[in-house]
Amino acid sequence: MSDEEKINLGQREQELWQEVNQSEGAERARALTALSRILWDKSNYKESLAFCESARDLYLEAGRENYLEELTDVNFGIMNNSEMLDRPREAAEAAGVIIELYKETDHPMLGELLRDQGRYWFAVNEFEKSLASHLEGIAIIDPDQTEVARGIDLLNVAMARNRLHQYEESIAGLREAIAIFKKEKDPKWVSKCHGELAEIYFALEMPDELEEWARKALDYAELTGNGRWEYWLNYYIGVARKLKGEIDSAEEFLAKAKFQVVQYGDQDWNALVKIEKEIAGIDVIRGKVSQAEEILRRVATIEETLLAS
Repeated sequence: MSDEEKINLGQREQELWQEVNQSEGAERARALTALSRILWDKSNYKESLAFCESARDLYLEAGRENYLEELTDVNFGIMNNSEMLDRPREAAEAAGVIIELYKETDHPMLGELLRDQGRYWFAVNEFEKSLASHLEGIAIIDPDQTEVARGIDLLNVAMARNRLHQYEESIAGLREAIAIFKKEKDPKWVSKCHGELAEIYFALEMPDELEEWARKALDYAELTGNGRWEYWLNYYIGVARKLKGEIDSAEEFLAKAKFQVVQYGDQDWNALVKIEKEIAGIDVIRGKVSQAEEILRRVATIEETLLAS
């Protein structure tokens, strides 16, 4: 931005503050909305969100039916700022308001927004709501949708169904998504499906299938240097080997997973706890009960912190 543009922006911001102080109702809401955009451009998301919320309340007080376009705009601001502030529940709720407004006009972005809402609900473990949003979005025909986007829809639905323990439906959707991503020659998305299948077979305690899909996902993770994904997949393979009675091999994979968690900059304590418990289980199998008890004692100390309300 040039010096002249900065001066003009500063003058515009001063004018808007003056409008906020001297106006009321919808006029004040418009000034607040404009200020929120300036704050957004400055990455001041918390202040931008507050201005959007104030503008929304003023428009509602002035009469919702008279300001549908303006309410759509400020709720987009609330949704986007909430996402940047890592507040997915607030983002999902704001998306819901826009969705209702879009339904009144058959807006062409309705399907896309439903998908966004499904993603936000998933982030706060509202899996039934996530599934419903994704399915509603998919039901809206989009002639411009790419094949990769269609595969991502299938993956998102499968992920929600997995969390809801709808395993058969999830597996079928993932296999369909894999076929699409392979046809489009997109190994990143294929790998994501492989990882999701590994999670399903982990939950079902089916070691052969668990190892098969975890190994496929691990191939991609190792190739691309995705350390965070690597330790989970090594953990899954370690569990699979343990379930099959291959104790030495299980111990190797679990030790590797633990090393990767510890070496990773932002330690994943939940993963570390799970890995340590499996290692303790192997110690029990080997008859090293006191050693296993010591591991579990240390783990319990960490869990006290993780489970603290």
